Amino acid sequence: MITPSKTVYKLSAFQYRYPCLNNARERDEFLTRYGAILAGAGVNFVDAASLTTALANTGVAVFPRGGIHWNSLTAAEATQVVIAKLNQLNPLLRIPPLAWTAYMSNVAHDSDRDLVDVLNLLRTNWYDRVPELTFTDAAACDRSISVAFVGGSFISQMAEMMAKIGCIDKVDHYFYLHVAHFRSPGAQQVGENLPTSDLFGLRADSGHMET
Repeated sequence: MITPSKTVYKLSAFQYRYPCLNNARERDEFLTRYGAILAGAGVNFVDAASLTTALANTGVAVFPRGGIHWNSLTAAEATQVVIAKLNQLNPLLRIPPLAWTAYMSNVAHDSDRDLVDVLNLLRTNWYDRVPELTFTDAAACDRSISVAFVGGSFISQMAEMMAKIGCIDKVDHYFYLHVAHFRSPGAQQVGENLPTSDLFGLRADSGHMET
């Protein structure tokens, strides 16, 4: 998965100190070239960066003010695209899409304020209007499915969301930054990352995607 970067959407906070070429045309051209390289190498991928831009262009807030990662609504939309991609790669999966209702909350928590927390700002009442999602029961499916992600911190929310689908009994997230293995639901750490040689089984699955 090609994930977005908050700095792309908040250039005013960085660009005067770190001047660099960064405009919409250049970003689009980079993503087009990058996607072509991945496709040419036979790598299945989802371009969540362009998805995030498309949502932002409609006026949707895609990043919380006090957070590093995308908000729950953007993560849910990206998860929908991943589900559709997996079903396309392996039609036998028939993973049902997520369904949710959303409202705007004045209380930021978890990843909606992780930047505030990592900076150790002494603010317990950090104000930010952020989307809160309530997931409804997904349509039934005819098989039990296990999902494994190999990727970074943007995957954490998606793993928890996919674990809400009834026929997905577990979602493993092999997090390369901390070299840790998490399992959803619950995002509990269950061990260290598997060595590269042990990941071959994940790659052998039809319809796999590495992020």
